[in-house]
Amino acid sequence: IMAGTAFGLWKKSALSRFQLRLIIGFAILFRIILIPSTPIHESDFYRYQWDGKVAKAGINPFLFEPGALEIWENGIVIPYIDSHTGVTWRGRDFSAEEILTLQKLAALRDENPVLFERVSHKVVTTIYPPVAQAVFWTSHALFGDSLAGLKFILILFDVGVIFCVVGILKALGRNSFGVIFYAWNPLVMKEFANSAHYDSVPIFFTVLAVYLAVKSKSQITSAAALAAGTLSKFFSILLVPILLVESPFKKNGRHFFRFVVPVAIFCALVAVGFTPHFLWNNAGPEHVFSGLKTYNAHWEYNAGLFAIFRNLLPFPSAKILSAILLIAVVGILTLIPTRDKTHLAQKAGIVVGSLFILSPTAFPWYFAWVLPFVCVFPKPSWLILGALLPINYLDFHSEESLPFAHATLWRIPWLSWICWGTFATLFAVESVCFWCLKKSAKRSN
Repeated sequence: IMAGTAFGLWKKSALSRFQLRLIIGFAILFRIILIPSTPIHESDFYRYQWDGKVAKAGINPFLFEPGALEIWENGIVIPYIDSHTGVTWRGRDFSAEEILTLQKLAALRDENPVLFERVSHKVVTTIYPPVAQAVFWTSHALFGDSLAGLKFILILFDVGVIFCVVGILKALGRNSFGVIFYAWNPLVMKEFANSAHYDSVPIFFTVLAVYLAVKSKSQITSAAALAAGTLSKFFSILLVPILLVESPFKKNGRHFFRFVVPVAIFCALVAVGFTPHFLWNNAGPEHVFSGLKTYNAHWEYNAGLFAIFRNLLPFPSAKILSAILLIAVVGILTLIPTRDKTHLAQKAGIVVGSLFILSPTAFPWYFAWVLPFVCVFPKPSWLILGALLPINYLDFHSEESLPFAHATLWRIPWLSWICWGTFATLFAVESVCFWCLKKSAKRSN
């Protein structure tokens, strides 16, 4: 339906107000229908609910990993490695003050044993930053342990992304029909309205920052939106040089002021956002960033270019190379003068797309970060990649029932080869065609 509607509207000079309202109206309807649905192959939302429950009880969710209850109740004092994830369970003794907190956590667990039992990766402290925690707290405060309530809040942010994309398209003078690639995308609806991934929150703030950057000359509001995005998920920080710095070599005092103030505001807001969690229960940065450190050290899924790097280099070196390439992309784009608003949005899209390609973890819902930019700059290769990514869910089946889903070639799953191989082929064809058309245009001139 999405592809057919987009094809039918492709040649129209502009959408009428009625047509745009129809697209957005159906997008909202599709999401509402999915609220009562059972999440498909997903359990992350149990951690969101647990974090919200813990925070609402007045306990810092960064203080203890859920598995600390098992360690305390079983008297485990010697660390041991989890055979499934390779993550170390931190066996240890607890102080009298920590035991009082653990007793409160045990009481929370016993209120809803099923929820706690289904929290995945109990060995890892929560990785979700302060604004995400605020969303989880709000969900529990308003709806308790209701998954439908959590979905409702996440859908509000998801719909907010749709309106931001429409705003970007209008600000750039582009046809608003492009929003359909996000608004009606099955991947987006599955990941947020069905599976209740919270990425709709950081995506909203990130796309809002881009909208504010292309709509307004002031970078202050964009800095605030980027700070909220970074406090939701750290990916957003990559757009700081693109949206706030512009060209740092202009010898102009006013420009220098425009560059320093937004970046200072961004840094101040991020610091203000984290500080309460540092102070809460005396957790400090060590506890707050412990889960993120573990995640970065162990997690890999459906990697793109990183999978190639990992097969050629030791794991730490592969991560360093991937990070260097991503930083290089951001740095080069920052140094290239921004010609106009369209170029600014394009640079932001390149950064987000590069992050997805170079990341060790390319979960299907991470692609929802890319789709708002695909709406503005539609490319068949990226649209096809988004359509193929859900096949990775086949690996949730057992090897006995679906052995192909677990087969590998050169230590890379076949499912990843299908997704990334198709994308790389189409991307190469697009690049060659673009180069040929550009060369032909130069000759005709």
